[in-house]
Amino acid sequence: MIQYVAGAAGCLAALAYLLYKRYSWIKYDLVFLRNLSRLIIPIMKATTRGKFLCDLFEEHTDKMPKKTYIIFKDQHYTFQFVDKQMNKMGHAAMALGIKKGDTVALLMANEPAFIWTTYGDELIEAVEEIYPEIEPQGVKVYVIGDSKKSRPEAFYSLNDILDQASDQRPDRKCRAGITLNSTLCYIYTSGTTGLPKAAIITQMKSLLIGLSLKGIQLNKDDILYSPLPLYHSAGQLGAVGNTVFTGATLVICSKFSASHFIEECRRHNVTVIQYIGELCRYLLATPKASSLNYICISPRDKEHFIRAAFGNGLREDIWSEFQERFNIPLIAEGYIATEGNVGLINAQNRCGSIGRLSPLLSYLTPAYLIKYDVENDQPIRTKDGFCIEVGCNQPGLLVALIKKTLPFEGYKGDKRLTEKKILRDVFRKGDQYFNSGDLMSVDKDYFVYFKDRVGDTFRWKGENVSTIEVSNMLTELYWIEEANVYGVQIPGQDGRAGMASLTLPEGHELSIADLESLYQHCSNVLPSYAWPRFIRIQNVQTITSTFKLRKIELVRDGFDPVKVNPDLLYFLDLVNKSYVPMTDHLFNEIISVRVNSNILSGEENATVHGLDHVECSDNDYYYANCDEEKGLYYTGDDYSKHLASMHKVMIDYLIPSLKIITYVQTDLYVV
Repeated sequence: MIQYVAGAAGCLAALAYLLYKRYSWIKYDLVFLRNLSRLIIPIMKATTRGKFLCDLFEEHTDKMPKKTYIIFKDQHYTFQFVDKQMNKMGHAAMALGIKKGDTVALLMANEPAFIWTTYGDELIEAVEEIYPEIEPQGVKVYVIGDSKKSRPEAFYSLNDILDQASDQRPDRKCRAGITLNSTLCYIYTSGTTGLPKAAIITQMKSLLIGLSLKGIQLNKDDILYSPLPLYHSAGQLGAVGNTVFTGATLVICSKFSASHFIEECRRHNVTVIQYIGELCRYLLATPKASSLNYICISPRDKEHFIRAAFGNGLREDIWSEFQERFNIPLIAEGYIATEGNVGLINAQNRCGSIGRLSPLLSYLTPAYLIKYDVENDQPIRTKDGFCIEVGCNQPGLLVALIKKTLPFEGYKGDKRLTEKKILRDVFRKGDQYFNSGDLMSVDKDYFVYFKDRVGDTFRWKGENVSTIEVSNMLTELYWIEEANVYGVQIPGQDGRAGMASLTLPEGHELSIADLESLYQHCSNVLPSYAWPRFIRIQNVQTITSTFKLRKIELVRDGFDPVKVNPDLLYFLDLVNKSYVPMTDHLFNEIISVRVNSNILSGEENATVHGLDHVECSDNDYYYANCDEEKGLYYTGDDYSKHLASMHKVMIDYLIPSLKIITYVQTDLYVV
């Protein structure tokens, strides 16, 4: 008998070894599934008991009322205190007649009262500006707190109601009819490459995102620091949601400060930090010295209790440097679209990865990467009309199956906005998939890597150019602190030419040697079609509120010296192997299609200003020698349609369903 058992064990061991050799990536899946189990079990318990995030917060309050939940500007707020403030606001809302299905717009700054209320002055003027447009729709505006600015007659005070409101928990019957599919809130997308849209967030989505940090074993003993705006999904759902679910302590700030970030982590014994976009690059730009100087206290980088960092947007070119400099054992880079039905997280410390999409995991989370035609802005399909999955290390569009258990709620307002995000007949007739709008790739172990946004990747001379790839290469030069890469249209040229907006380290003066080194670096690390044709020097980059680089204004300005003024502007010079100043004369030559296309395509035999030395050919659009039949005249896109104001978006998509606007404190944030 023992011989049979030993033989069977040997066979299983041999089979396991063969499977491991053939499918070595399975070991990563097993780790992922272990982390996934930490998420699924709590979700099942919460959903079967009909629990929402507010219920879980109350449970933590009952178990540990005196435990600190929020730290803000060295002030500690306990679970019990926050619970009472929530209760008062709940009773006040009922006193105002707010019921299921009503919508309340909350305008406020980053501070603890975001989770209940706060007060302010500047936002009065912001709401007054749009009040004539919303008053006819029956929207009431309430001011919270004792404002220093006199309240307009048309506005109401919420303080009188709050002063009389009970701090005891409202009867749970008031939640009758609310399900996991009910709308919890609307959160605006960041608007990196377009106008923000109000994404629908359900109770179920808040639970799922609120459990996403189970993969890094976030627990009640952790102290999580989020420097992000609470009105965004990363701060509200990622930071607040996860701390509510686990009972961890949350540290927040009014505004992110790179120079004080590590010091604040040290002062509050932070164990987990949240980042997004370019935040990590800003931290790396801080001085490395540990001495006291007249400007500030430079961070003692490794003196802290941080065990993990999570977020999205940490670029691969600085990942290792960031992790080593600040001695952070685990970086959990993830991916989630505010409005999407798919999320990824890399809790296995794979540098540059945002998660996994293996054949095994696709059964659990049916998401795939499909071939995408960047030039025509649509998926590539077979002759039968179906999409094609990409191979290893090939860029593809992330799509996720839409079904009852993986719904896509879309946006509030114009249904066409939601419809644009749905792909149909992807792999079979009648199926529906969420279109993430993001290009990614997978390696041989099925780790996923973010490549670019569809709107950011541009096509030039028949080739796709990744803005992130070019940006990463440019910032390898010591004198380039930030690089924001985008494509600009040129009359008479197909596609878009590369352009880079650069910021330099403080005190660095741009020199001819720098421009020559930039040319040499591009020729060494980038294919010719990916070289930036234009360079713009800015003192500071424009970013979104979630630390993502904005491109809309840069694309609109293009390479026009008048629009770019007073920023310095340069053009690629292939003859002198450098970049030369963009003059009005050179600009006029380019837009009138008088510059040889070889210059723009990166051909080595091109001349920059020698317009008389190039003869016409099928590939050269040269004004002096070519006919009008060559396609010499061109009209660019009208970018003005992208510049509608933020309050116009709010009025079009959200205001029609509003009952009350509550506004508070300093900077204007829209939720």
